[in-house]
Amino acid sequence: MRDDGVFEATVERSARDLRRVGRNTGLIDEEALADAICDERSHEQQVDISKSSTSKVIRYARDKLPADKTDWTRIGAMTDSEVVAAALSDPDAQPLTPEQLANVRRVSRVKVLRQRLRMTQAVFAEAFHLPIATLRDWEQHRSTPDAPARALLLAIERDPEAMRRLLAEIAA
Repeated sequence: MRDDGVFEATVERSARDLRRVGRNTGLIDEEALADAICDERSHEQQVDISKSSTSKVIRYARDKLPADKTDWTRIGAMTDSEVVAAALSDPDAQPLTPEQLANVRRVSRVKVLRQRLRMTQAVFAEAFHLPIATLRDWEQHRSTPDAPARALLLAIERDPEAMRRLLAEIAA
């Protein structure tokens, strides 16, 4: 969900469908074709995702979200062992092996901090006087914060509002 209360969903459409709609409507550019497909199809239809697909982000207002099809009453009535058994029976959601877990890339502490503060990269970088490129590098593990930057991040983590006020006073 974005800050303005709008939810986003991604709809995938295949290149074959793009070409078919293009022939039928006379549209040529891909963006126009993707728009035509999204208008033509229901958002709930299952679509094959492949290398030849195109994505379109659809924004839903909070009061016009698609209906939730999850039976939460049934899920709430399940015991822990039933939940684990159901999860293990799902072929698309098998638990990771120890080898796979060892290869999992951890989320950057900087990114976790920024997300906990509910800030975008641009807002975080501006609020705490950090170059946005440096912040992106830290979050994407291309570089690591040096000792002074780690100290700043620790201070931000412990009291973000006080750090904002201090840095705002220094900038003024």
